[in-house]
Amino acid sequence: MGERVPFEISCPVVMSHLYYPDRIVLVEEPKKGYSFNLPGGGLDISANKNAETIFECATREVQEETGLEEVVIAGFLGIDQIKRADKLHITLAGMAISGDIHSSAQHPTVKLATLDEVEYLNDHGRLRSPRVINRVRQYFSGQVYPADTILQILHNDPYPTIKRQPVQDSPTSSTLF
Repeated sequence: MGERVPFEISCPVVMSHLYYPDRIVLVEEPKKGYSFNLPGGGLDISANKNAETIFECATREVQEETGLEEVVIAGFLGIDQIKRADKLHITLAGMAISGDIHSSAQHPTVKLATLDEVEYLNDHGRLRSPRVINRVRQYFSGQVYPADTILQILHNDPYPTIKRQPVQDSPTSSTLF
C-alpha cells in the first residue's frame, strides 16, 4: 500500500441574502490579485479537536469574511478536486438571515452581486477560478441538493452505494456496470 496524500478541505459557499435573494455574496482577495471569490475557507482536520463539520466551517468562515451574523447552510452544490494543490472544495449553498456585509483587512470589498454582475466579472478575468462562475450558475439555475438529504444519506449509511443504470444508447455501457 502506498502512502495516502492528505487533502486540504475547503468549504466555499454560494450565499444569498434573505432581503436580496437574486444576489450572492462575493469577497475580494488582494493576495490573489484582487480577484473575487465565494466566501468560505479551510477545515483543518489535523487541528480539528472539536470535530467541526463542513457546515460549521462554512458558517464560521462566511461570518468571519463578510460580517453576516445569522447564516443558514441549506444546500450542497458539489465537490471539486484540485489535484495540483491536493485540495477538495465542498461547495455549499446558504442564505444570510441577518447582518450587514462589511469589508475587512483580508477582504477589502464584500459585495452582493447578481448573476449578470458575476458573469461580467468572469468575462473580465476578475473571478478567482472558473469554479466560481460554474457553481454560481448552478445555484441560480436551481441545481442545489438539500443539505439535510446529504446528511440523512451519510447518517443512514456512511458508505452509500450508488446503483448506476446503463445508458440506453451506449452499446458498451452494459459491460461497464
